[in-house]
Amino acid sequence: MENAATTAPNKDERDSRHLMVFLPHNENVKFAVLSYIADSLKIRGSKVVVLKTDAKVDGGEARYAIVFKVPKDYKFNNAFAVSVSEDKKFTFRFLQVHYKRNSKTFYTLNAMNELIFQETGSREDRKYQIDWEGKYPEKIIYLRQKELRILPTLLVGVVNLDPKFYDATDAADNENSKEG
Repeated sequence: MENAATTAPNKDERDSRHLMVFLPHNENVKFAVLSYIADSLKIRGSKVVVLKTDAKVDGGEARYAIVFKVPKDYKFNNAFAVSVSEDKKFTFRFLQVHYKRNSKTFYTLNAMNELIFQETGSREDRKYQIDWEGKYPEKIIYLRQKELRILPTLLVGVVNLDPKFYDATDAADNENSKEG
């Protein structure tokens, strides 16, 4: 068991943070969001984790959760919109999440504090150790409208936003636009 409040993060964790975005279980929307992350946020050469939430727990609808790392001082807009067709536009918000590697759990700090309160009855217990591996493996834990949400997840895959692919695609796009 680890205590999130007292476990020292490694250098990589101190220098970066994880962002998560939920989106509908739709391949076109997933592709549009991945393209937005790679192109608009310029997160190239990074790995993006794609998870699927459990429909039974997540309000009757399965969703994708996309998670990726950015430098700690990275500036971005919290909300963004993507279009999947002329008449379909979606708006999303990023959540900053933390990651417990051993249990494969993503959580927000507010959700962790609420979890501690629910397990101990106290908001002051800074030494309480959450049993991440035993109780919350492969979960996303966050607050939604002040309600603690604990979603089981399934790993769909890891997408490598390879800069070589995007540079080649950008170059091909530029060549095509010169020809036309």
